[in-house]
Amino acid sequence: MNMAHHLRSAVAITVTLCALAGITVLANAHGVGYPQAVNVENGPYLISVWTDPDPLREDEAHVVVAVMDPETRAPLVENINVSVEMVNAADPSVVVTAHALPDNTANLLMYVVEFNDLVTTGTWDATVTVDGPWGEASDVSFPLEITPARGFNWLWVGAAGLGVVVLLWLLFASRKAPATDSPATKRRKRVPASG
Repeated sequence: MNMAHHLRSAVAITVTLCALAGITVLANAHGVGYPQAVNVENGPYLISVWTDPDPLREDEAHVVVAVMDPETRAPLVENINVSVEMVNAADPSVVVTAHALPDNTANLLMYVVEFNDLVTTGTWDATVTVDGPWGEASDVSFPLEITPARGFNWLWVGAAGLGVVVLLWLLFASRKAPATDSPATKRRKRVPASG
């Protein structure tokens, strides 16, 4: 095999590994997460709430809310206002409120409210508020535990390092492989015996 083939193989392997790492990160970034309230009939809505990831961290804390019609169980994602208020249990004067924007829905079925870098380590009381054309739901409340920030994401460093190792291995493997003639080339090089 020639150098170009090895290089193409290395690039394909590296891209595949990085894509798999990226899919894993994206899947975890806005997954449904840990259930806080599931199919709670609340006023004119059926509400489910999850938190993601588990456990929540200072640098990554999402509240995922599904709002459905109680009769048809069809998701309601138009003209619905979803907000989440977080109150620090140790100091109730610390209140953080975030709203889900219409373009910040997960798979067009759920609302995602992000508190990344807005909350600190400790216990918080979360309150989800939902209102829309059919009226306002009662607040859904639950306590949350926020853990310290994870810090630097070593997954990307590992994927890049693995890609470099594969690339270097293929480059060295292609240098050491002796050039060989194909069987057709060998037949052409034979000199006919003189009689």
